Amino acid sequence: PVDIDGQGTIKYGAMVFDVASLSVTNPTFKGTNTTNILAFNGASPTLAGGTFAVGIDGQGYHGAAIQAYGAGAGLVVMQILNSAFTGEETDCGAQGGGRSAVYLEDSFVRMDTISITENSYGAFLRSSSGYLTNSTVTTKCNAIDTNSHLVTNGQVQTFVISDNTITPTDGAGITAYDGAIVVAERNT
Repeated sequence: PVDIDGQGTIKYGAMVFDVASLSVTNPTFKGTNTTNILAFNGASPTLAGGTFAVGIDGQGYHGAAIQAYGAGAGLVVMQILNSAFTGEETDCGAQGGGRSAVYLEDSFVRMDTISITENSYGAFLRSSSGYLTNSTVTTKCNAIDTNSHLVTNGQVQTFVISDNTITPTDGAGITAYDGAIVVAERNT
């Protein structure tokens, strides 16, 4: 368990990055009870060629395959490259029990050539900035949810979602709410 903000906000992760900016190649997670990767406090890891799975713990410690809180810092961003994500398809909605494969909050991230399949939700981007490009997101519920936008040093940041194949079964392809600033282009 890690207190990510010094205020008692406890998160769990199999691999934890706190202010670290390491490169990790070909990480593989399967049958992990909790979050595979937890990044926070300006951490800017580069994760390349990974295989990730949404946490499966039945005791409340499960989480998105990757969770980031305050990760990345402008020019030095967290990167998720050439990686695959899976999970489980539960019912949609607040009572459905589904988890996003990727959950970002107040973070800068570049995701390129990722694949999210066999999961309820794809990516949830809360007050975050960066790019999701050249990827495939196939989900049961919403594929990409954006909420609010990131502001750094008085500058409003945008999230760019482009050149992706987005296929939700029962939900929306892309949502933008609570002031999200998104550029979505060339997605199918």
